[in-house]
Amino acid sequence: AVAVDSLFSFAVERIEHSVYMLLMGGIILGLYVQETGTVNLKMQGEKKIILVPIVILILFNLFLGKKKFDFEHHLKLAIYYNDQKRFQETISEANSAKNSFFTIDITGNPVELNSGVAYKELKNYDEALKELKTALAYSPYNNRTYNNLGAVYFDIKQYQDAIASYKKSLEYVPEFETVLKNLAVTYYLAGDYAACIETMGKFKTDGDPMMTNVLNDAKNKLAEKK
Repeated sequence: AVAVDSLFSFAVERIEHSVYMLLMGGIILGLYVQETGTVNLKMQGEKKIILVPIVILILFNLFLGKKKFDFEHHLKLAIYYNDQKRFQETISEANSAKNSFFTIDITGNPVELNSGVAYKELKNYDEALKELKTALAYSPYNNRTYNNLGAVYFDIKQYQDAIASYKKSLEYVPEFETVLKNLAVTYYLAGDYAACIETMGKFKTDGDPMMTNVLNDAKNKLAEKK
């Protein structure tokens, strides 16, 4: 079961899994030799067929190890360039990291999350949406992806889509203040002042002049409607 499980690309997939596979292959081969006898193994050529899957296993794990190494190398650079606001380089490294064997890092974040954020900062919203939706396909329960997707919709003034994305993010992190603030401001701009006030009741606005002003104005506009 461990052998089969380790063949797949989970978020915690590391090079150690390939080592485990090689170790298990060696143990199987060792037990086979012990059972049949070294002399018999050498004399009976047809029994050497047992070596074929072991060699294939070794080569496959070396191949996976190289793919994983390349993925992590380019992903780390993509994250670094994003932090440095070098967004074109982020996109380049994210594209280099993409492969068919590994799609998400050890924290469950797809590489497309980084390129999606970079495209957003460059105001290339079509590509940002494309990358973030791909990220959701790989990691559908990722609150960061939904939050950034909401931010893209917010920038292009598609407030209802932004609200839906922020609410989806909050399903996984109900008390995440950043998302709550984003949702509250989006409700305000969408004209849903009651929902804005309700959302702002879930976090403290003290010491945040902008959020305090939004809250007060939402209350005034809601009163005017009545």
